[in-house]
Amino acid sequence: MVRSAIGFARDPEAEDASCVMSLIKSNIAPMGTPSLRYMIAPASVRADDGQPTSVGRFELVGESDQSVSDLLNHTPVSRDEQSERSEAREWLMNYLVDAGGRAEAGRVIKAAEAAGLSRDQVKKARIKIGAKSVKAGFACGAWEWVLPEGAEGAGA
Repeated sequence: MVRSAIGFARDPEAEDASCVMSLIKSNIAPMGTPSLRYMIAPASVRADDGQPTSVGRFELVGESDQSVSDLLNHTPVSRDEQSERSEAREWLMNYLVDAGGRAEAGRVIKAAEAAGLSRDQVKKARIKIGAKSVKAGFACGAWEWVLPEGAEGAGA
């Protein structure tokens, strides 16, 4: 039985020739893990005989809005979807900065919905901007979304 599987797919529309890597099956980790974009870059290494030889080097580029499933099912992200995702990230960053770098998750989601964003959009935006979901205190503490150290407004 497979405990988890990672898929890889070439993105034919990527201007930088990058590809996508996604968690496609798992019963040991959350499926909300973001997809990653990567490239195979040329590199030179010394072979056993001391001579240089060319190889490919796996380089992570960053997170991807597309998943391997999207690419394999030929469902590219439209410009409208990209714009909506960018708008959600910008809204969330501004909200958290205005809140001093952290805010209760439930309140953030309610404010996002009032601003016309869906729960899924704002949750994906949290991942994209690098905000963490942390338990505020023990036992009955609420979950908070916290900007990473060094982000504008974090720790303010």
